[in-house]
Amino acid sequence: MTIGHRLPLGLLLSAAVLLAQPAPNSVQNPGSNSLPGLPNYGIAQGSVFVVYGTGGMGPSTILGATTLPLQTSLGGTSITVTVSGTTANALMVYTLATQIAAVLPSNIPAGSGTLTVTYNNQSGSTPITVVPSNFGILSVNETGAGPAVATHVDNSVISGTNAANTGEEIVIWGTGLGPLPAGISDAGAPGAGASNIGTITVWIGGVQANVVYHGRNPSDPGLDQLNVTVPSGVSGCFVSLVVQTGNQVSNTTTLAVAPNGKTCSDANGLSLSSLAPALNANGSARIGFITLLQDTVTIGGLSSSSILGVANFQKYTAYQLSSSASPLLYPSSGSCTVSVSVGSNNPSVTPGITATGLDAGAAITLVDPAGNMDSLVATGTKGSYSLAANTLASLAPATYQFTGPGGTDVGAFTANLKVASALSWTNRGTVAASAIDRTQPLSITWSGGDSGSYVLIGGFGNAPFGTSSTVSAFFLCLAPNSAGGFTVPPYVLESIPANSSKSTDLMLVGSTSPLQTFTAPGLDAGVVTSAFLTGETVTFK
Repeated sequence: MTIGHRLPLGLLLSAAVLLAQPAPNSVQNPGSNSLPGLPNYGIAQGSVFVVYGTGGMGPSTILGATTLPLQTSLGGTSITVTVSGTTANALMVYTLATQIAAVLPSNIPAGSGTLTVTYNNQSGSTPITVVPSNFGILSVNETGAGPAVATHVDNSVISGTNAANTGEEIVIWGTGLGPLPAGISDAGAPGAGASNIGTITVWIGGVQANVVYHGRNPSDPGLDQLNVTVPSGVSGCFVSLVVQTGNQVSNTTTLAVAPNGKTCSDANGLSLSSLAPALNANGSARIGFITLLQDTVTIGGLSSSSILGVANFQKYTAYQLSSSASPLLYPSSGSCTVSVSVGSNNPSVTPGITATGLDAGAAITLVDPAGNMDSLVATGTKGSYSLAANTLASLAPATYQFTGPGGTDVGAFTANLKVASALSWTNRGTVAASAIDRTQPLSITWSGGDSGSYVLIGGFGNAPFGTSSTVSAFFLCLAPNSAGGFTVPPYVLESIPANSSKSTDLMLVGSTSPLQTFTAPGLDAGVVTSAFLTGETVTFK
């Protein structure tokens, strides 16, 4: 007779973890972090990819490959990819319960297929799309947006205080240029050599850069490098950087560029370089950001207008300041950035950035030019404030005053904001009248506004993601008001999902004042700005 007994709870839980079926749910390029549904989604042959998921895809503590050549199994985790009847074993880079990385073999066919993760003899699968090339630029904050991982030829990282100079050769790092030539293994150090792809175009601040070298980094499986020359005529701390391989457009990152010297600057206001003393001394910078926004949006022929007032007081590390959530990350003048978000019905599968809120008091008083008062009150999230009763009927091109009583982190302050005049989007009707062809340049024209102000040009579109959510892409361009017009290039438009109706897509054009500064005890920088935006539903095709 067998006498039963109970295992200790800890052993039961450990057994459950060991037997948990891997549940991969997203396969992404670690540079772009592009998601299914976006135009630039797809894993390139020969590239590094990351699998996110739940369940036991690997051990609870990260385990990485320490020697070359890479192997097809690591710590009990392996990955197979099947496309058009061909199955190949991926080469493992690291493994963790919720995240694993590997190199996709160069000889796997392009097309739609299935990726299967096996850990401790348990397996789970998810779809994968394989393409010949699809470069993802590595970003400093690992989100796919913000400053690129780009270096000078001495391998020092380009930053706001170590800027690239026009005419200089720099190195852009990423993965996804394409497969290795036949006979070269994806598992080991590939040596120097171009990838098997066609046309490569690099855009820096909207200007095409000369490509000196493209291909694998000689020492690292799946890691690509682009050596390019920084073109003349571009400068700023957030100059856009985009790589196009064939008809595939990379994620949009930024690059700090100066005509000479090592410190970048932007004519429209505060930049990362001005925060260098605080970051060097404390490892973080405390910033107050206040804005007033009036928008008028037309949907289905009906227009509605609203006024938004927000303030955020937060402490950022240098890493957090490089994120797309940073209050500084307007693109440099003449550049466009692209950001991506996932609907609330589906958890984010890319890294997030969260700064530390600062208490600036219970409410911030706003006084308009006529002497009327309103308040920006605490939202419940530390350091965040929004307009309460909203007694403002409209914004006027005049001076508004904000007064803060001070709190436990930020002292009392007064900030004055000179609101820029609104402009007229002169070809609004033409743009809205027919579907926007994303493969062609889009011309935007305006009149009016202040000569010293700037113009924001934005576009938004979304696509299905998973079974109950959407993934959205939004581009934002900045131009001097005095230019009277701006052309949004195709490589920006092609980052926006195509749609079949005007129900969700939107274009925005409007004026914004240069960033204006204020001081307060406990802050390293205070910034105020305003904007008038006109929105029109459109269709991107």
